[in-house]
Amino acid sequence: MRSFRLIPRFVVLVVVGTTITLGAGTATAAACKKNIAVTDAGDAASPTSGQLRTAIAELCSGGTILLPAGVIIDLAQGELVIPSGKVLTIRSPSHQQQATIDAQGTSRVFWVQVNASLSQRNVIVRGGDGAGINNDGSLTVTGGAVRDNAGVGIVNNASGLVTLSGDTSVAANDFSGVFNLGELTDPPSRLTLEDHATITGNAGTNGGGIFNTWGTIRSMTKAASVGTQRRSVAASMPVLVS
Repeated sequence: MRSFRLIPRFVVLVVVGTTITLGAGTATAAACKKNIAVTDAGDAASPTSGQLRTAIAELCSGGTILLPAGVIIDLAQGELVIPSGKVLTIRSPSHQQQATIDAQGTSRVFWVQVNASLSQRNVIVRGGDGAGINNDGSLTVTGGAVRDNAGVGIVNNASGLVTLSGDTSVAANDFSGVFNLGELTDPPSRLTLEDHATITGNAGTNGGGIFNTWGTIRSMTKAASVGTQRRSVAASMPVLVS
């Protein structure tokens, strides 16, 4: 008789415990955010509201992150990753007071993964180690700069698409301005220059402005230019599309 009385009690405890667990799991779900304004220029190791790294993680695909005019964000936790499947825009409201993201020579600034898309406007990317931006997806830079990186300004890998528009400048990088690495892929990586975009003052020994291996390079307007580099203006195995 004692065992008969214990069984119902045990069953009740299991059912109640399961209900509590399910309720707690439902409560932890968090919705993404369509637009986020950065209010904190820090780069903490743990998620921190208002910081850029946290904003990238919390943003819905297709959303926009707004940086304050003139802000300088010094990265302390490594490169900022735009994950596969995410589409986002990072912009500053002022062309006269552009926002700056600086890796301080400790990492690249951005890695845009395959099937990801990053559009940035009025943003300066600098201080990258090896490259300012490593692109495997889609990258559009408008009215900003990729400059003063210890290595290449932008690495556009075989799956990548890079568009430089507005009066974007890729300048003063310690190696080529852009590595455009097609690697005989179909379609190959593609670099497009629009409006008044310029690649100038870079220091690559082979392909100071653009180092191109089987990718395509397209200049959409005569105003876009690849100017004088600090060491070399040659490109390697170029495929030029006018």
